[in-house]
Amino acid sequence: MTNEATIPRFRKPYDTGHLDETVRTRGSAILVDAFPAELRARACDETDQWLDEHGDTDGDAVAGISRGPKALRLQALLSKLHCAPELITQPDVLAWARRMLAPRGTRVLLNAAEYLEREPDESAGQETQGQHRGTDLWPPVAPAIHPVAVHAIVALVPFTAGNGGVWLAMDSHRLSAGERPDPRSLVRVLMEPGDAVLFRSDVIHGAGANVSGERRRALSVGYQVDWLRPAENNTLNVSPRTAAGLPEEVQELLGYGTDTVLGRYEAGAAKAALTRPRRGARPAAAAAG
Repeated sequence: MTNEATIPRFRKPYDTGHLDETVRTRGSAILVDAFPAELRARACDETDQWLDEHGDTDGDAVAGISRGPKALRLQALLSKLHCAPELITQPDVLAWARRMLAPRGTRVLLNAAEYLEREPDESAGQETQGQHRGTDLWPPVAPAIHPVAVHAIVALVPFTAGNGGVWLAMDSHRLSAGERPDPRSLVRVLMEPGDAVLFRSDVIHGAGANVSGERRRALSVGYQVDWLRPAENNTLNVSPRTAAGLPEEVQELLGYGTDTVLGRYEAGAAKAALTRPRRGARPAAAAAG
């Protein structure tokens, strides 16, 4: 039996100290009304437009679309949505991620930015689906007091008992690798549009079945320390030419830091790739002449 009141909720003005300690020790918390309606509307409209233009091709893998029974995942949003930079730099969420990851690394990278959709499926029942940890990407990374990666899932529609939303196993970051949580410890995340559930990526979580009659829509944004490889290859998804036009804060999340030791570019900081001609290429002025 689940207890739907066990995920703490934080309302504006957010108590950041209490928020951080809650996620660090319990694994998860909900930020109420974190993403404004106007930004959510743009995210939905731009996603629908992109899928209308690109979603019916045979090249789903190339387009960053992953499909399953009644489910769709659109990856690499920074290369698809004009509003993606705003989504991944929401001030309260990004500041929280920086604070949570500071004990484990000096810089924060974008792990992934995705759109998640699940159509109704009355035959699915109410079970949780695909229980996993985000840190399963990096098996050698042992559990610790401070996380190496954190995650935010943003509700674009209400997350209800009917549409399944997300399930979390509170305190499951304390479990050893391979140890599964007691099913009775799973907590259903109920949210209104604009709410965001924040959690350590080493918390066991999964999607719920949608038996509501309406599609479930959400955004998923992950952040991590800079000494781990991200789930999405950001420097291929977003070319240096495109990255050069993005805000500096977004560039750093993509890995174009100014003074990092890892991920160097031709013996210099990766940020130089945004302005320096590639070796062997002629400068634009010379080429024009």
